[in-house]
Amino acid sequence: MTVKVVSFNMHDFNQGHSVVQDLISSENPDLFLLQEHWLTPNYLCSFDSHFSDYFSFGCSAMSKCLELGMLRGRPYGGVIKLIKKNLCSQSVAIHCDERFVVVKVFDYLFINLYLPCSGTKDRLAICTDLFADILSWIGRYSNCKCFIGGDFNVNLDNSDPVALLANRVMNDCSLFRCDNVFPSLKSDTYVNLSLNRYSCIDYMLATSVSDILSYVVCDPDVNFSDHLPLLASVYCSSNHNTNKQRPGSSNNKTLPQLRWDKADKGSYYYYTGRHLQPLLNSVNGTLDAYLNGGISAESVHESVESVYCSVVSVLSSGANMYVPKHRKGFFKFCWDEELSLLKEESVESNKIWKAAGKPRNGPIFQKRQSCQYVCYLLFPINNNNNNNNNNVG
Repeated sequence: MTVKVVSFNMHDFNQGHSVVQDLISSENPDLFLLQEHWLTPNYLCSFDSHFSDYFSFGCSAMSKCLELGMLRGRPYGGVIKLIKKNLCSQSVAIHCDERFVVVKVFDYLFINLYLPCSGTKDRLAICTDLFADILSWIGRYSNCKCFIGGDFNVNLDNSDPVALLANRVMNDCSLFRCDNVFPSLKSDTYVNLSLNRYSCIDYMLATSVSDILSYVVCDPDVNFSDHLPLLASVYCSSNHNTNKQRPGSSNNKTLPQLRWDKADKGSYYYYTGRHLQPLLNSVNGTLDAYLNGGISAESVHESVESVYCSVVSVLSSGANMYVPKHRKGFFKFCWDEELSLLKEESVESNKIWKAAGKPRNGPIFQKRQSCQYVCYLLFPINNNNNNNNNNVG
């Protein structure tokens, strides 16, 4: 069984989701290892609503920050995996943390990793702890092969302390770099034209050279992130015994769900309020009667059961009247012919820019940047994270 794996630093869900969607259309990957989605916990459902053929497993990096009070500054970090639903029966969700996620698919442990960028306080200590945790999970599943993909935020060919640590772990675990197996395809993975910065800091590592059938650094025509996605094909043994624990259900797509984002909430609140008020009066009357000795405890229990059924009936009938119920993916975000033309123009200007040798200035470069900017501004998605980031990684 060949599993197509993509590793990609989104640099914000709003900026990276279009690349994910285009890769689904062109490459149809089985597994996405995504870093830096910048979503708060209440917005993680965006992955399920936008990519309905996949189930997600991951977390926000801002849970602790939000627990301390109001969020100040821009959102940051976060790792998540998207796994094709047809692999649900062969997948086991193992571990989820702010900086790495472990999922077992067939005979492989797929680990999504995001290391702290240069300048982070106690960076080396954080990386040491992360690798220690990852090694412990690899040890627990010693009968599995291992594949690690993500943003290492360091060039592994340098003598940076984090690079030395990562290389030592690679040697201990007999991991090899996919870019070294395909040296002719080596490329910068972090590309920031506005800052004129380029480096190779995103990697894919694996324990079996013969299982890596292909590897490439993709260069999408429309990409608002400052990272390039990595794509590899990995051979996995489908005969490997897999724990039956499932992180999702392959039938979730067909199950209807209440879409509160499309509901007539005003009418719903008015309807339920009007029908629940008499029930509240009934509860108050029953409580007064019981406290005054007018009814027994058994009568109170019966009254509670009756009120409970009535509340459920009111809420259900209100939802049936004012809240649409559809399967996941039924409501697609708005798209029209004008936006299609803008995206087509952006793709074409990027192709011309590449054919001209990727100049960093001049009319071709300016045209390309202008088309990308307009396309991003008009791209129809809820910009719940309206912020900027000038940090590498």
